[in-house]
Amino acid sequence: MFRFGRLTDKLLSWCPLYRALAGGRRYWRHSQERRYRPAQFFRCGTDVSLGDHLFILHPERMILGDHVFIGPDCFLGATGGLRIGSYCALAARTVILTADHDFRDAESLPWGESHRVKPVDIADFVWIGMNASILPGVRIGEGAVVGLGTVVTDDVPPLAIVVGNPARVVGYRDKAHFERLKADGAIYPPTRRCPRLRIEAETRLKHEALLALLNLPLESDDATPDDHERT
Repeated sequence: MFRFGRLTDKLLSWCPLYRALAGGRRYWRHSQERRYRPAQFFRCGTDVSLGDHLFILHPERMILGDHVFIGPDCFLGATGGLRIGSYCALAARTVILTADHDFRDAESLPWGESHRVKPVDIADFVWIGMNASILPGVRIGEGAVVGLGTVVTDDVPPLAIVVGNPARVVGYRDKAHFERLKADGAIYPPTRRCPRLRIEAETRLKHEALLALLNLPLESDDATPDDHERT
């Protein structure tokens, strides 16, 4: 679809024919897109990538490290304070909350006039999968991996791999391998796209017909299991 200028798009969006051609969209959806500038945050590092349709409550209470990737459609409620360390990746539709409504012994319904502040602190090299939710007061240790759809209600240890609702530890990254890569400076910023496609022998065998049809530019992964991060 050819994209008109914003003013033209705004005017034509109320025309039934234009809406039909544009997929039924109205301009208000575009007008709700938010763009955040480094000056709006308490602190913002270098090479920070923020996805489309991102919504942040109180960005001035949020600290972003260097080389941070935040995917589209995330909701980050920094009311109670939020720190995201360097080289962290938050996939699409991540939700982070940093405050609770006060309803116990509150002076009103459905809750009181105060928020109970519970900051969230995410260390360096953390990877958070799509649709994950981080509840108030949580600390996530360095190098942890939060699986897709996980609901994190308690602290996550460094290098832990957590999944489920509520989150449970299912394994750990190889600490010696992690520390060696960090010491060697072998760091790939999450803000950059991964240009290579690698595949393990078992996966290639399982999906042989589909892979042959798609003719993907794959690189065989012939490394032994000990060369991979163990879970």
